[in-house]
Amino acid sequence: FLFHRFVAIIMYYVFGSIFALSLQLWHMLTARNPFDEFVKDPTDGSRSISWKHLARIDDAKAVARSISKHTKLNDLFVALLSSALENQYQDLKAKSDVSKASLKCPSSVNVVVPVHFTGSILPGQTIGNKIGAFVAPIPFDASRDEKRTSSLSRLRKISKTLRRMKLTPAPQISWFITSLISMLGLESIAKYAIVCCNGHAVAVVSNVHGFPFEIHWAARPIKMLMAFLPLPPRIPIGILVTSYDGSIVLSVEADEQIVPDPDRFLDYMLEEYEVIKGEISREAEPANE
Repeated sequence: FLFHRFVAIIMYYVFGSIFALSLQLWHMLTARNPFDEFVKDPTDGSRSISWKHLARIDDAKAVARSISKHTKLNDLFVALLSSALENQYQDLKAKSDVSKASLKCPSSVNVVVPVHFTGSILPGQTIGNKIGAFVAPIPFDASRDEKRTSSLSRLRKISKTLRRMKLTPAPQISWFITSLISMLGLESIAKYAIVCCNGHAVAVVSNVHGFPFEIHWAARPIKMLMAFLPLPPRIPIGILVTSYDGSIVLSVEADEQIVPDPDRFLDYMLEEYEVIKGEISREAEPANE
């Protein structure tokens, strides 16, 4: 038994690493960020931020479970982001001075998904930095065509893609490389590596598990907690999902040139959540008849 497990671990890291590194190289060489067309001043550090309540955790989990037993909450959040990105691109395209003929919209874009190796901070541990990440392609259809893929189909496709990436050691590889560069103190190389390895991603989406109950500060109840995700170099949009006291809060921090109206961007995510719930209900209707 131990021998077979040892062989399985070796094969996972050897072949899994080859697959993950090959896929990462493919992303670096072929992917493009369509939002780069709308950046007029790359040195402009202006940021836009906002936050909104999404849903109760139990409600969001029920939505994810209704897709399949493999669908996770993070898959749902990435699907909401995918829709918001499409709508945001259309908004920018409509208001842009760039020639519409010169704007080429890809069929997919990349996002960065951080992975905490222990799931959360375990008892007796310090916060540390036990976090890796992987780059994943998600559907991007900014045509607003009536024949476009349904929201449920998009969610299922994203869930399958993220699940496949989580089965590789990509997060461990990214953590090892960044830790090694950090220990060597090579700051300039670290920045260059982050830019090169983000796969021309348009966004990074992460989640934070907050307190499952209401907490108090100075004898006063805290009704909402929210946090923001600092933008990595060359990635214009950061989404952070925070859970607290049974509720989910979305927050966005973005390049103001790309997301001038962050409230509207989060509205796009909330609207997609309701669309997904509606499509789930319609799918369930024939089974209930």
